[in-house]
Amino acid sequence: MESKLKEKTAKVKAKKLDEHLVVEDSRRDFVKKSSLVAAGLAITTQTSFYGMELDPIPEGNGAFAGFPNKDNANVLIVYTTDFGSTRTMSEAVEEGAKSVEGVNVVRKMAADATMEDTVAADGVIAGSPMKHRNMHSRLKEYIERVWEKGWLTDNFVGKVGGVFSVGGGHGNNGAGCELAQLSILSAMAANGMILTPFPKITPGADFALSHWGPSGRTGGIKMMPQKLAPEMLEAAYHHGANVARLTKALKGNQIFAAGNVSPSPEVLRMFTSG
Repeated sequence: MESKLKEKTAKVKAKKLDEHLVVEDSRRDFVKKSSLVAAGLAITTQTSFYGMELDPIPEGNGAFAGFPNKDNANVLIVYTTDFGSTRTMSEAVEEGAKSVEGVNVVRKMAADATMEDTVAADGVIAGSPMKHRNMHSRLKEYIERVWEKGWLTDNFVGKVGGVFSVGGGHGNNGAGCELAQLSILSAMAANGMILTPFPKITPGADFALSHWGPSGRTGGIKMMPQKLAPEMLEAAYHHGANVARLTKALKGNQIFAAGNVSPSPEVLRMFTSG
């Protein structure tokens, strides 16, 4: 019995060793193919890591270049829309942000918003219609095209962020607006942005569904189309003003401790094409 147990144990150890060697061989093969230099962690292959090419972060004021007062806080509203309701809500957000003195406001469709626009902004408000309990793919494309690259080099740390949404799915749960808003806010949090909540003291909040940002409802519980209620647009107006006030108050202030560099310059080269 003892000899059989030893034999079985030896087989298990041998199998684990074989598995380890396969993994180790694969790792070494990857390192060899990638021309990874251990001392500098520099990949010399011409294939970009994750298929991403990290273009230089542009300098300039983007869509804010036309404003005469360069000392004002800049607020960028980025949204997409299918049937016009999210555009209507974005206009209310814009109106609220513009009501704050000392703030420049630019409103753009997500497909047109650029890295330069976003870098120049001190605050960003993102809005989306619901698509199967999540944000619209066009807003997600903007996040991956702009925020994902900005995350690598910490270009958005300390900017103010806010969200709004529009939905009209079955039932009375907001068509997943809370899930969609949280997914946008999580991308903002990853970028080190300061998140603006939507407290229930906000005028119109009783009709706007969420604590994360205002959400307009464009469908009844049986999915019959309906217009955005005036209270929903009122909530959007005040949320835009809230984000603008917070952006103005924090502009130019170093809020977060700095010193850690991640990824390191050497590892950052792994995300480039050369």
